[in-house]
Amino acid sequence: MNKVKEDIYEKEGTIYPLIITYKRGMRSIRFRFKNGSFYVSCPCFTTRGTIVKGIDKFFDRLTKVKEEELPYDFTNNYVYIFGEKFPLDGYDEKALLKKLKALLFDEITRQYSDLLKIMPVSRDYRIRISNAKSRYGSNSRRTNTLSFSLQLVHYTKEAINSVVVHELAHDKYMDHSKKFYEFVYKYCPNYNMYRKQLIHKKYSGK
Repeated sequence: MNKVKEDIYEKEGTIYPLIITYKRGMRSIRFRFKNGSFYVSCPCFTTRGTIVKGIDKFFDRLTKVKEEELPYDFTNNYVYIFGEKFPLDGYDEKALLKKLKALLFDEITRQYSDLLKIMPVSRDYRIRISNAKSRYGSNSRRTNTLSFSLQLVHYTKEAINSVVVHELAHDKYMDHSKKFYEFVYKYCPNYNMYRKQLIHKKYSGK
């Protein structure tokens, strides 16, 4: 049974909450920093001194806040479109979003048409571009509509294609079962790589 201990870690006058989870069978120590607290998972015999030394060693790496690059930025004058960086000269936000929506609609419509030639899809779908933030795509078989988030326009066409394949796969499997993913990988072998790019907001794929 795991044992959890609450402690503190102090560095240069700043006190951080320290939550230590001692786990049976664990062979190495894992450190994590989240919401201002340190979380450590370690073998049962690990001493507090060893834990503190580990946090001291990895402190900068653990607490470094990674600044995410924006998909478009008027201050720095750029926008990512299909994984490439372009200047924003001459656009305000309203005009930009309108153009991006049209570009994404045309690209997904083209990809959809190409995928219909190789994927067994049972119905004709309407393509819709949404402002969804929490998910990149959805499939409504009730309305025969495939909806895709406008956010996709900033990623490579290959990453976009992985989402289109995913949603078309729901025409055959409405769950996320093993068979569903086997079907997805059949038509998008690098699906997992593109999924990571989307999760980590790697617009250029790099």
